[in-house]
Amino acid sequence: MINHLTLKNRVWLVPTLVVVLVLVLMGALFAAQLALSGYMTAGEALKFTLPLWLPWMAFAPLTAHLAFRFPLERQQLRKSVVVHLAACALVIAGNQVITRRYMTEIGFDRPPPWMIREAEKHGVPPLLPPSDSKAESSRSYGGPAVARIAMDVLVYGILLSACQTVVSSRRAHDRERRALTAESQLSEARLSALRMQLNPHFLFNSLNGIATLIHTDPVAADDMIGNLSGFLRLSLDTTGEQEIPLLRELDFLQSYLEIEQARFGERLQVLRDIAQDTLVACVPTLILQPIIENAIRHGFEKITTTGIIQIIARREGNTLSLIVQDNGSGLSDSALSGIGLTNTRARLHVLYGENQHLVLRDLETGGCLAEIRIPYHSEPLAIHS
Repeated sequence: MINHLTLKNRVWLVPTLVVVLVLVLMGALFAAQLALSGYMTAGEALKFTLPLWLPWMAFAPLTAHLAFRFPLERQQLRKSVVVHLAACALVIAGNQVITRRYMTEIGFDRPPPWMIREAEKHGVPPLLPPSDSKAESSRSYGGPAVARIAMDVLVYGILLSACQTVVSSRRAHDRERRALTAESQLSEARLSALRMQLNPHFLFNSLNGIATLIHTDPVAADDMIGNLSGFLRLSLDTTGEQEIPLLRELDFLQSYLEIEQARFGERLQVLRDIAQDTLVACVPTLILQPIIENAIRHGFEKITTTGIIQIIARREGNTLSLIVQDNGSGLSDSALSGIGLTNTRARLHVLYGENQHLVLRDLETGGCLAEIRIPYHSEPLAIHS
């Protein structure tokens, strides 16, 4: 997990550049203030302020690398705190050494030019830098030692906090991505399980019909076996597809209806009213088959007239409406609690959450109406992430 937060991927670059830029701006503003005061020239002011920010040009990348390598996290908090305390102490010591040597090199161990000029203006000798050990230990050439240490600690803390923010953001992003992946995989597993549940249920009913016909109408039974084979082949071809265009779904449905018409003959009629713009819409695979199977098995078993099933597809703005209507005996408790409708409701909920609707109701003229409403879309949903 930490690999993508290491120096190799350069995630330290942005917070490092931000801190360095802030230090450069602070140094420039301080130098400008000194130059405007009239005591120093612009060049002298710039030289005087260089020790305040120049060492951090080297220390900032190292600090950022340590911040990403040892983030302040529960599992390694003690180790990280020790590392950062040690690193901060080394940075402070290094800044003190660099500042002293730099100030000696540019001559600030002697009275600076602006002090000499002021002394000559007033006719007094310039003050010398403190030379006793006590005074020397309490001051550094970059200013009071305590103030410089406080500034170094502050800069280290700011850089550490900036890097820790990046680490926390990356962690949160990773957790969200893993959660979405896990949720997607769970949804895919549930959908696959629902389809596996549906296939044996349908196969059992079809084989039952074949067993009945084989003694009374061998030719019809033979046709039914061929249609069943074709339907199962189509089903296997879409094993990994949770959604398909409505046009393909209607092809599946035709294969299924040919199986049922081998049993019922002219006692089963199917009417279609499909709007042209709905054929490209994506629908759950085999979503209509259990609804029509329910209409045939539970709606037509008590009637002696011809069973009529009407399939309607309409687009209403951003919604696709699929309606299956029959002239059977209406809803029954066994139909409502059966595997087909229970399975259909579950699949719709997994795929679309609350953005779906399945309504079943008896018609005043007799028979039953089932309506599915889902979001209209022509590209399959991305179940996998």
